[in-house]
Amino acid sequence: MYHACMIYSFTSMWPGQALTSGNVADEVIERHVSAILQVAEDIVQSRRFDLRFIIFPLLMAGYATARESVKRRAIELMMTMENDCVGRNATATRRILELVSEKQAQQVMAGGRMLSVDWMEVMAENGLQVVDFGM
Repeated sequence: MYHACMIYSFTSMWPGQALTSGNVADEVIERHVSAILQVAEDIVQSRRFDLRFIIFPLLMAGYATARESVKRRAIELMMTMENDCVGRNATATRRILELVSEKQAQQVMAGGRMLSVDWMEVMAENGLQVVDFGM
């Protein structure tokens, strides 16, 4: 959660914040993204599906990374966790990341910046909600 909070603090505290981050922030964000993916990989490999707190950090990592392979891996890890989750939180969170990733790809292809896509706006536009309390 620390790493997710750090990514959030660089990207999501106010609308458009991610657009003002510089190269140093990008490097810091990628370090936090890598740490989240490592923890998630460890959780899945050890089959500790009760550690569902990792779903929101995976959303933040997938949203903030510029690496398409990392976005895909975050989605795959969420899918693995979905099977053992109570409710639809993991599924809704995965769907948000899929929609955000699609919008980010479109934005980049149009010559824009990936982080100009606001994940909270995408969530609201699609009527999706995330309540992350480890369920």
